[in-house]
Amino acid sequence: MQGRAISHRSIDDHFLQRNDDLKVLNLKNGEKVHGTSIYCGQMLIHFGHQFAEDMHRLWAMADYKYDHLIFAKQMNREATKQIIRDAVLYLGGDLNKILFVDRHKPYNYDHLIIPDRGSQMEHKFEVTEAYLDKLSSMATTQPDPKLKVFVTRRHLKDLGYVAGESYIARELSKNGFIDFTPEGTSYSEQLNLYLNSKILIFSEGSAIHGTDLIGRLPDCEAGVIRRRASESTGFLLKSKVKTLRSIDCRVAKTHPQERRTLSFIDPEATIAWLQDFGVEVKLDMEKFVLDEGRDAVSYARNSKIGPGEILTIRDNIKSPKHRAELVGLISCRRNRTISKIEKNPSGK
Repeated sequence: MQGRAISHRSIDDHFLQRNDDLKVLNLKNGEKVHGTSIYCGQMLIHFGHQFAEDMHRLWAMADYKYDHLIFAKQMNREATKQIIRDAVLYLGGDLNKILFVDRHKPYNYDHLIIPDRGSQMEHKFEVTEAYLDKLSSMATTQPDPKLKVFVTRRHLKDLGYVAGESYIARELSKNGFIDFTPEGTSYSEQLNLYLNSKILIFSEGSAIHGTDLIGRLPDCEAGVIRRRASESTGFLLKSKVKTLRSIDCRVAKTHPQERRTLSFIDPEATIAWLQDFGVEVKLDMEKFVLDEGRDAVSYARNSKIGPGEILTIRDNIKSPKHRAELVGLISCRRNRTISKIEKNPSGK
């Protein structure tokens, strides 16, 4: 890993960082930024992309003396600013030196260092042992594995949902797992929980990137219930834990956007997979079928999908009660569509 140093004596320092391309605009009248600055990345709205793409330059805080930690903002979002502050604090950085700059405004830097990223959101990117060691040495809190944690996404009913997850969460809770919803908690709280996990299981989603800046979890057994079979899911987590196991859900085409579609847990395979962690979970198929049905109906009610997608959901669940509810929902959606057409036949 290294940093590229840019001097105001050779160019006018203004940058837009996108897809790791440095674009320097020749704007001579930029606002002056004195001293040495480290470019750390963009401010993004999406939690997962913030970590996967724009937080892996923070290692440079340990290697360079700096006057500013630069984050280029697209919008002034306080929640993202707080995530960045928590990350900088966790890695021992100076909060008073964080500088949020407008990515569309010219700046003139005395000395700007742009570090290479230690990791990227590509499954083929090789994460080095040196980078993981660096993160571990910088961390202000060290792992203390004693907790069992399940990171759920059951509350995200229209952003990619897993039918049957309610049953799995209840079984894990019976076995002493913390049923954790990361949304609404600070990044510091998330870090504290992950650092103290001896078993850490994610329902696949952006929350898994909350572990990105942790260097090592050597005594942690991790698992991912994958909504979609993606090779990149958990690639960075795999490099820092004792073991990482994953299991795939069955995916049904229930939404035009793949990331918002509904997936279905394979109950027998998932229970056996959890038992490999030493967890004494059991399968009550009658209760599972009811939970799966409730999850599926909840997803359908909260998603902007049409009758065809709802029929697909109906065909993938076994509960007669919830299959009937979905048929009723189809009628409601069709009637609503007909009503809209009658009120506005031109479609304008």
